[in-house]
Amino acid sequence: MIKQPEDRVSYDPEADAIGSSFAPDGVEYDTSEEISPGLILDHDKQERIIGVELLPVKRLLAAAS
Repeated sequence: MIKQPEDRVSYDPEADAIGSSFAPDGVEYDTSEEISPGLILDHDKQERIIGVELLPVKRLLAAAS
């Protein structure tokens, strides 16, 4: 089953983080890597990128306006 975009994006108000997952069904998360302040990539066991997180979202949005 292919996930819809709304099923792949989430916001965590406690962490002030927005994340998107693009891992196919059955692929499991393994590690995360912060490649820039507030930009985190999630990897599977084969080191493929399967997700991305941005934080702190509120501060990033305030800086952009």
